[in-house]
Amino acid sequence: MAGARLGEDLRDEPDLAPAHERALGEWARERHGSDFLFVTGYPSATRAFYTAPAPGRPGVSNSFDLLFRGLELVSGGQRMHRYEDYLAVLGQRGMRAESFVGYLEAFRHGMPPHGGFAIGLERLIARICELPNIREATLFPRDLHRPTSINISRGRLRLPRPPPGRRSMGVIFGLLAALGWGSGDFLISRAARAIGPIQAMLYIQLVGIAALGALLLARRDLPPTELRAWGLGVAANMFNLGGTMLLYRAFSIGSLSIVSPIAASFAVVTIPLALLGGERPGALALAGAALVVGGVVVVSRGHGGEGGPPRGVPEAIGAACCIGLYFWSVGFATPLLGTVWPVLLGRAIALLAALGVMLARGGRPAPVPAGLWPTLIAASLLDTAAFIFYNIGISSGYVSVVSALASIFSAVTVLMAWVFLRERLRVVQWAGVAGLIVGVFLASVGA
Repeated sequence: MAGARLGEDLRDEPDLAPAHERALGEWARERHGSDFLFVTGYPSATRAFYTAPAPGRPGVSNSFDLLFRGLELVSGGQRMHRYEDYLAVLGQRGMRAESFVGYLEAFRHGMPPHGGFAIGLERLIARICELPNIREATLFPRDLHRPTSINISRGRLRLPRPPPGRRSMGVIFGLLAALGWGSGDFLISRAARAIGPIQAMLYIQLVGIAALGALLLARRDLPPTELRAWGLGVAANMFNLGGTMLLYRAFSIGSLSIVSPIAASFAVVTIPLALLGGERPGALALAGAALVVGGVVVVSRGHGGEGGPPRGVPEAIGAACCIGLYFWSVGFATPLLGTVWPVLLGRAIALLAALGVMLARGGRPAPVPAGLWPTLIAASLLDTAAFIFYNIGISSGYVSVVSALASIFSAVTVLMAWVFLRERLRVVQWAGVAGLIVGVFLASVGA
């Protein structure tokens, strides 16, 4: 029925997606005038190992879901009660019986047939009150984008310490984010110099939108329905738009070894905002912020020429300010939009802005040389992957550690420019670049 209403073939689908549940809820309301609908016949492979099989129906579980106004409210079924059946099912699924000794012991000496169910009280409240999102009916919501609970201490929100076994994953994904952003910026600078910053921005955003759209479709991640969430996302991404345009301009006219570390010094913006919001970072964060400011001054004045700083430095400083504001403000949007939708929204806004600037100048999208497409695609995919790696990292490790490691992306860009472009800096400028990198690290660790 859900497939017929949505025009999809669901015969091979192992479970119902939210859109399918909504379609069934509409059918039950129209056909039977009921807000409730029982769904049965789920494949055994998609249910918990302890679910009993349906009599006379091989491969089908004796379980059910109860939908209430198109949302799964209750899930339950009959459980197996024979010890031998459990051993057989665990073996079929490649699971070790030794891992369930405590659970299986209750069935060794006999257990009567039984069943059970679980009801989602928050889901019931959300539907009765017609709330747009279940998070509004939950005191401390936890979902795919916020898997850890939040503790309130002295008027501030604090994340709990991650489990020891998962901290190393945060380190790994933080380093992957740094590699993605660093190598992506290097390739973006090559594209911006070849076809101009606006053309490069246009095509890189376009590739990013396609990649993120494919990811969301694969995950079946439906867009949130709260207008307030989208408003916060748009507001945050306006800062991202300013930072992106300034960064592309800096890459197209400046020395990569100079502008990349300056752009990475956004911590000097986020730390004062955190202080105004009531946070109290440690001495390392404040020392790192001071070192970042000093590094910007040294790099900007260390060229030894007359008539102002090196080309691209003012744009890089502006990009750092905008990016810092973005990383601060996007924190208000991600709890509502998740981790992927704000990135997609930002790329869509940047794409429209690039088209607007191009049309205002009387131009139009120009054909991209065939040899440049691999650079554009690689730059966009690396940059997009870096955002995903970062989000995975902060969900499994310390935010401060992951941020510190990811912020080292400027060092990756500088090293690539030194190796591949043979960019040469004065000794005093290298000292300034080193100060920027160390400052970014200290500011992130101490924040």
